[in-house]
Amino acid sequence: MPDVFLSYSHADRAAVQRFAAAFEAQGLEVWWDNSLRSGESFDEKIEQALRQAKAVVVLWSKASVASRWVRAEATLADRNKTLVPVMIEACDRPIMFELTHTVDLSHWQGAQDDRAWLALLADVRRHVGREPPQEASPTPSPQIAPQPLATKPSIVVRPFATMAGAGEADYFADGMVVEIVSALSRFPSLFVIASGTSFNLRGDTRSSGAIARELGVRYVLQGSVRKSGNAIRIAVELLDGDGHTPIWTQRFDGTLDDVFALQDEVAGAVAARIDSSIQAHEMRQADTRLTNDPGAYDLFLRGSHNMWAKYEEAELREAISLFDQAIALDPRFALAMVLSSNACYNLQLWYVCTDQQDLMAKCLMLAQRALQIDRDDHRVIAWASFSLLQCGQPIATVNGLIERALEMNPGDSITHYRSGWVNVFAPNPTKALADFETGLRLDPRSPWRATFFAGQGTALFHLGRFEEAIPLLRQAAEQLPFSRTALCTMQAAALGFLGRANEAEALDDVRYPLTAQAEAYFDNVRDGSLKPKVLEGLRLAGIAVDRP
Repeated sequence: MPDVFLSYSHADRAAVQRFAAAFEAQGLEVWWDNSLRSGESFDEKIEQALRQAKAVVVLWSKASVASRWVRAEATLADRNKTLVPVMIEACDRPIMFELTHTVDLSHWQGAQDDRAWLALLADVRRHVGREPPQEASPTPSPQIAPQPLATKPSIVVRPFATMAGAGEADYFADGMVVEIVSALSRFPSLFVIASGTSFNLRGDTRSSGAIARELGVRYVLQGSVRKSGNAIRIAVELLDGDGHTPIWTQRFDGTLDDVFALQDEVAGAVAARIDSSIQAHEMRQADTRLTNDPGAYDLFLRGSHNMWAKYEEAELREAISLFDQAIALDPRFALAMVLSSNACYNLQLWYVCTDQQDLMAKCLMLAQRALQIDRDDHRVIAWASFSLLQCGQPIATVNGLIERALEMNPGDSITHYRSGWVNVFAPNPTKALADFETGLRLDPRSPWRATFFAGQGTALFHLGRFEEAIPLLRQAAEQLPFSRTALCTMQAAALGFLGRANEAEALDDVRYPLTAQAEAYFDNVRDGSLKPKVLEGLRLAGIAVDRP
């Protein structure tokens, strides 16, 4: 009767040998295919060993998940309560085993002091019923060397605490962690510790900082689930790797009537906020990399800061220069390309530039180049789509790109922000309003909040909802000096349609004939329908009496 039965795919034979040797070094009797003697019946011996083993260690990998043999062995072991699953490669386990506690040893190369290995060893010993020898205590040493810090923003999700006993809340909390980890893993800019390791942290009383240092991650997400009758409340908190600095917290309320819908809502919102929160925090810290070149990443962060700090001409030109330097160091830095592309467009839109044609040519070139390099990052696609729209590319092409970005990450506020502006100028003002509303709901304290208001106000004006448009245009004009003339002019036109000419005439920065900046803003609408409506409103307000 073997102590341990190893279930695996033959494609993972090298890993099996490593596990077999490690278990045997601990005095455990191990059975695997290598134990078969010549002439023995293969199926009969496997089933006999499988049923007799005290612990069935299933090594999950992409190959073993696809193996009917491994699935059958895992099912029988689960039925016999001998199952001890291990993740040796990132993969989607069979659905019936997704919520089974699984140790993540995808990183393991045989180190006997590895914490995850020691946890697996302790679990196997419990199944076998054999106490470890004194010289090989399963208790991990507190002096275990930490993993090296990942080269890009990295995160682990701790098991969510259950605030109301066992049962449905426990299941929901575990499922919530799986969904969040899965959502975060779709971000190519993040390094995400797998959910197997997350569940292995259950009961770990160490600080989040200690766990972050051990796993080599910079961020920790922790949370709790509280159930009261049919109501459920989920609270989440994102911490810096020091374990003490909260970056973002949020609470979600719902019911258990549709558990999976609530999971999807929370996972999407958490993933979006973590992505944007981490980017903002990284911009302040400037000590992690979105590219393999540290110098390029530093230049990218500086360019991003300049691009959004003051919205002034000098800062925009400096941002473009910094992005150019980053791209020179890393010619495949697609995100730097699309931000530079947008900076070029904004510069020629907001300011009177003698190099307007050169800026627009560069805007188009960088957007097209970025899409050739990276069509798997929703941010690259979203920012590029806006540049392509402004450079006169076909509406169908632009709409296809922005819709793809939204499909890739429907919970990303910045993607909704870009989609909103694409639809302002397409024009599709109803869709634009929906995008801006979603973006603000996902990111209510967005650094681009004023531009959300400008987009909403423009879309509402276009739809003839003048009363709703006025306060949004006013707020945006107060905070966006570079667009103040265009926004004030639109506000005056809205007042004209409402018969409030006295208020329109009292507004500052309303000019007729229109300034070059206002002309450019209104002419961005592809079908040319916005500018005549603005001029008609100004005429009604008594401002543009001699309108051509």
